[in-house]
Amino acid sequence: MDYLFYYLFGSMVAASITFTICVTSVFKSFRELVSRIHPKIEELIHCPWCLGFWVLLTLLCMWDIKPLYVHEHNSINLLFTLFMMYTMMGVFHYVLLRAYKPVMEHMAARAKVKRFRAKQNEKESRS
Repeated sequence: MDYLFYYLFGSMVAASITFTICVTSVFKSFRELVSRIHPKIEELIHCPWCLGFWVLLTLLCMWDIKPLYVHEHNSINLLFTLFMMYTMMGVFHYVLLRAYKPVMEHMAARAKVKRFRAKQNEKESRS
């Protein structure tokens, strides 16, 4: 349990990375570009939970962190640690989605106003 902080920290980092890639407008053009490759990749790039698994696995493989010891085989320990951190990452995704909700609502309202103004300008130009 000496590594509990690292497990929490790694889960937060993975949640932040996947949330930023899958949800925020910063990576919108990247998501659109990658979505054209294959339908499964489109699904992966729009799902923080799906992409989070691969981000977390990559972090665990790159990071010098000791997996939890639950069995004598290291692969089982790694999988156990991966899914334990994956569960914590899900909680962090929930927090991020709740925090980002007002921003998404504001962006949706702005888009609605933009569409309304475009329709008004179109009507005026026809007249």
